[in-house]
Amino acid sequence: MKKQIVILLLAMTMVLSACGSKKNEAAGSPEAEQTEAATEVEAGQDVTAEEEAAEPASSEDVSEPAAEDASEPAEENLKEETDIYSDPVAVEDAHYETDIFSVDLPEDWVGKCLVQEYTHTAEDELGKQFESSFYQKDIHEKEQGGYLASVRITQEHPMWVEYVNADCIGRLTDPEGNVWYASVEYPTDVQFGPEDEEIYMPLYEQRMALVESFAAAQGWTLERMSYAEVMSDYERTFDGVVLDAAMNSVVFLVVPESEIVYMSYMDVTDRSRLAPVALGHAYHVTYTGVISGNQGMDAKLVAIDEADDDFDFDPEAAAAAGYALLAVEHENLAALAPLCDFPVEVDDTEVASEEDLCAMKFEDVFSEELARFVRNTNLTEVKSENDEAIVSILPEYSHLLLKKVDGEWKIKGFYNIPTDF
Repeated sequence: MKKQIVILLLAMTMVLSACGSKKNEAAGSPEAEQTEAATEVEAGQDVTAEEEAAEPASSEDVSEPAAEDASEPAEENLKEETDIYSDPVAVEDAHYETDIFSVDLPEDWVGKCLVQEYTHTAEDELGKQFESSFYQKDIHEKEQGGYLASVRITQEHPMWVEYVNADCIGRLTDPEGNVWYASVEYPTDVQFGPEDEEIYMPLYEQRMALVESFAAAQGWTLERMSYAEVMSDYERTFDGVVLDAAMNSVVFLVVPESEIVYMSYMDVTDRSRLAPVALGHAYHVTYTGVISGNQGMDAKLVAIDEADDDFDFDPEAAAAAGYALLAVEHENLAALAPLCDFPVEVDDTEVASEEDLCAMKFEDVFSEELARFVRNTNLTEVKSENDEAIVSILPEYSHLLLKKVDGEWKIKGFYNIPTDF
């Protein structure tokens, strides 16, 4: 019944559209009555037009796709709402200003650069952020890069400063008291072809003007801070195996990155959060600040938690391998010798005794590549079987071979080749 009514409505609409302004004249004509009658017969219509008008339309008459279109915005529209890019525009004034900050650009950038603004509005894992990116105009318009620098404002701590080419400016506070962070980032790859180096590099070399001239907009406040100061209230965690420990410090091998980190107990606020450590065992280490190289001087230890259960390895063998790793790190053959069971193999060379090893030069024993592989071993990958153990970067490569001698793990070989276990 309802389908018949829909068919009649469609047919009548087509007829009325074709008639246009002549609708009133044609409505009473015999031709119009014949057309309506024919339409009713074709559609199987069995109700009058008055009955049709009196019966309300059902929601079933609306197709399902149409209902979805009306209730759910398209995915691309959602993306446009959270990630907004402006069109690049020419830099026509050395003073560049937004609602958040201003910078004084180098005079050479005026007329030769483009600026594009980006806003991320969603409160997700990225956090709200705003970015102004500057490009060398001619190179960018040729779609060959031309990226010079970006001023980036974020609600999240700027952890990327540690991993990309960037400078931290400091902490901003908006008029409502919300905290933001400002940084300037630079390209990490080549942004020009050989023919454009002369027009790109003079502009790139003036990029520090963005850092030096950065100022907060009216109503905002800026506290200039180093990256370590900005990160001083932000907790992060790494997994590490203890290589050495003293009363007020501990040395970890970060896994899986295989970086050696020295951490101090001196500035720990709550020592109850520090689990006792043992050589060769794994721990979750929580800290604030920044680990500079292998020194924790810009980092503050917060907590140490046991983590052996998170890894499948032999902590006793890892402890012995850890001492050997430290000796190789410091290129100290005298410290390495007592850790070995002689004769010991170093690649395809056999060293007969402790005295022989101590009499040699480090570079004559360890090639640069072998030393690097030893330093980069992951101690949570130490696998032991019976009285032997291997430490490796890759499963098919053994970089340290250990053997248990009188109940104590000793080094039997250092290798840079595939070995059987």
